[in-house]
Amino acid sequence: MSLDLSHPSLSLRFLPQSFFIYRFPASSPLPKEVQINLLSPFGPTGKTNPSSTSTSQPLFLSVTRTEKELSIVTDSDSLLVTEGLEKEGPYSGFLITGPLELSMTGVMATLLQPLKKDGLSIFAISTFDTDYILVKEKEKEKVKESLGQAGWKWA
Repeated sequence: MSLDLSHPSLSLRFLPQSFFIYRFPASSPLPKEVQINLLSPFGPTGKTNPSSTSTSQPLFLSVTRTEKELSIVTDSDSLLVTEGLEKEGPYSGFLITGPLELSMTGVMATLLQPLKKDGLSIFAISTFDTDYILVKEKEKEKVKESLGQAGWKWA
């Protein structure tokens, strides 16, 4: 069974900000800057924390710890300033507008197939409601074209 790519929850939307991926050793403590931002929810507009004095509060922050690494993805280039830190970016990010039901199958496979065919790499992050896909900023237009030709709609 193939996906109905015309369904509104399966449209794609590029986000306006750039993203950065940080890698720490698995034994690293969660950086203080990340702890503060995880404990400071966005305000009612969903855009920023009105009580925050920080000008670089991220609108996107994802933390993943495994036995081999601590990875942090954020849209703030200045959130983490640590000597010797592995950092990749900038990336462009897009999302599947969603919400996606957790029982849906084949969404990522259908999305990734044309990108693989065109030699475009991605970094994916899933949340309860949707999937976020990061691509190298210099490849953004190629990604847009590749997915458009495969039948994906851009919002």
